[in-house]
Amino acid sequence: MTTAMALVMGAGEVIGGALSPAIAGWAADRAGLAAPMWIMLGLCITAGTLALGLKETAPARCRAASVADRR
Repeated sequence: MTTAMALVMGAGEVIGGALSPAIAGWAADRAGLAAPMWIMLGLCITAGTLALGLKETAPARCRAASVADRR
């Protein structure tokens, strides 16, 4: 699990820290200064939509915690 988390975090750092500024700068040069904001809006909507499709991987553990909280 640690390796999977590290790979996801590492990919996010590379994409978010190295590629995104270059892409946003190119878009701002081509389409205007508002382009990076529109890109971010689209990415936020996409991420929110994808998050709605996530499924709980430990439903039994969540149920047990929920029952324990009710006591």
